[in-house]
Amino acid sequence: MSTLKKIGRALIILIAVLVIVLSAAGIYGAWYANRTLTDVTLKVFTVVDTGVTIAQTGVTRVDSLVQDGRTEVQQAEQTIENVGANLQENSPVLTALNNRLETRLAPTVGKIQETLAPVRESLATVANVVEIANSIPFVETKAPRIARLDEIFNQLGQLAADIKQLNDTLRASVVEGKNQLTQEAVTTLTDITTRVDTGLGAVQTETQAALVEIQAFQEETQALKSRLLLYYNLTALALTLFLLWVIYSQIVLIRYQWAKFGKQGTAKPATAPEPVAVGPAPVVAAQEPTTDAAVQDTPVVAAQEPVTDAVPQDAPSN
Repeated sequence: MSTLKKIGRALIILIAVLVIVLSAAGIYGAWYANRTLTDVTLKVFTVVDTGVTIAQTGVTRVDSLVQDGRTEVQQAEQTIENVGANLQENSPVLTALNNRLETRLAPTVGKIQETLAPVRESLATVANVVEIANSIPFVETKAPRIARLDEIFNQLGQLAADIKQLNDTLRASVVEGKNQLTQEAVTTLTDITTRVDTGLGAVQTETQAALVEIQAFQEETQALKSRLLLYYNLTALALTLFLLWVIYSQIVLIRYQWAKFGKQGTAKPATAPEPVAVGPAPVVAAQEPTTDAAVQDTPVVAAQEPVTDAVPQDAPSN
């Protein structure tokens, strides 16, 4: 029975040591996983931040170009209305206006399209990354809508056709028609400029809405990144504290079992002589007081008997 107890205690100690080793490995693994997840998260959000920054810069540039285009169209419309009352005398003004529209307004739409192209690609990349990130538990966010940029591209295509019509009509009336600009042509030109300005205004509205959406998404991703990093650190810290408690409990268990193991090994030789040593002790202790009492009582009785016998011997002699 004692051997089985020893084996059992040895197994308990061995298992406790194994648990300590696994717990120490768990602590290392927790912080290694924390570092790995942090690196991956930072890389993912770096891609997102880069794409969002490109998109934000591009959309801001588009908004500026649209505003410049609207300014050009409004000035052209105002100029056409002013010279409409006296077309012949103001033909040099119309010729200069035609040149200005060809060199400044017409390329604006092309620049807007060129600027929006990388913006759309960046937002497409961001949307793909966000879709992957949404598969992670507790992560849910929405990327800026690419459909809004597609709508802007469609509007720019219509604007390019209207601006081309404006340039062709003005060129045909002023340059090729040798300043034969009629009032009907003036009305046509003002209608076109109004339509172009309205179209650019719609593009500007969509652009500003896209910019607001991109900025909100950027703030959301920054908050999400900080929140995920905090979760990683708290999880690793909580797991570390738990495993340290496990290690401490196993150390206490090992010390307890080791102490029992040592007592069990030394207690067996000491228990055998105990019944032999204790048995005779009460017999000796019980006899000693009895012997002393007999010795003390006997001389007292012997001393009193001669005194009692001497008194009746003297009485008959008288």
